Amino acid sequence: MPMKAMAKPATSTSGDPILPTTSNGDEIHTVTGNDPTTDPTDTTTSSTTNESTTGEPDNSTYSAVSFPGGLDRVIVNAGLGKGAPIGTGKAHANLETVQTNLTGALAQAEAALEIFREQNSGHLVLISSVSANRGLPKAQAAYSASKAGVTALGQGLAAEFAGTPIAITVIEPGYIETDINRGVKTRLMATTDAGVAAMVAAIEAEKAHAAVPRWPWEPLAAAMRYLPEPVSRRMV
Repeated sequence: MPMKAMAKPATSTSGDPILPTTSNGDEIHTVTGNDPTTDPTDTTTSSTTNESTTGEPDNSTYSAVSFPGGLDRVIVNAGLGKGAPIGTGKAHANLETVQTNLTGALAQAEAALEIFREQNSGHLVLISSVSANRGLPKAQAAYSASKAGVTALGQGLAAEFAGTPIAITVIEPGYIETDINRGVKTRLMATTDAGVAAMVAAIEAEKAHAAVPRWPWEPLAAAMRYLPEPVSRRMV
């Protein structure tokens, strides 16, 4: 699926330039306030997860993009929450979830690290999920598997680039008020502001791994990983 990136960067609260990407130009307008259809100084550039004739992701459009002064950080936040119990005739939903969450993340990591390797610096952030720590049942099975793949990808890259100017961060959010969690009823839901603040703090600190918000998700993530199977199964 083609992504669009703003040529005129927005800025973060700290004043750093941001180049948002999205599969929908309306989303860019919502996030930045710039409308690429009416602002003559704001153009869009098609890039990435195009498929080649072999069916594999083609990053060539990424490497063609010029970043004057270099590229400091890429945050890979592709996410899709649709899914169905496996074997119930809805394979398309599970395959789309895995393709977006894992294959899409890998394609963006390939493109980002090509630039980072060339400039010998950069910070790659992979947004995974607390569900990566334990396979979830029913409609969440493909989702948790895809996010486990994202976490494993980040861990492998962190080992490869340890001690170099290239930093790798894996963020595992718990329940945060976002579109993907709309309608979920749980006492563990963090507000959007609290969730975003926790994610920004972990990213700026360039942590190798963080479950956010730290409370209660750091201990819960550890419990999901290490508790005996009969106990952890009751948690999900």
